[in-house]
Amino acid sequence: MRTDVAPSLSVALLQTWPGRVPDPSTSPRTAADLNSEDQSARRKEAAEKRAKDSIPMSGHLRIERDEASGLYVQTLFDPATNEVLRQFPHESRLAFARATRAYVDAQLARR
Repeated sequence: MRTDVAPSLSVALLQTWPGRVPDPSTSPRTAADLNSEDQSARRKEAAEKRAKDSIPMSGHLRIERDEASGLYVQTLFDPATNEVLRQFPHESRLAFARATRAYVDAQLARR
């Protein structure tokens, strides 16, 4: 048996380990501590934030291979305006990949 390895600690021991005891003054308030108006306001704010940050679900997805970079490009279009909503990879990443591929092709052609 190896003696240089510390024994595993149980969860109960970790909670009482020095320096690991949670400070009650810094612990977050629980849902029971909040009144119902505060909870509903927080829920409403969270729902508005999710709606604002979410990706629109209606749209046309097009996946193409960019020959100059060798990468596949996924583009989400608005069906009404045909405007690009999201693109992956970003145009700057495509430009970098194109430049890198052109450099490698030029180096191979020199040999």
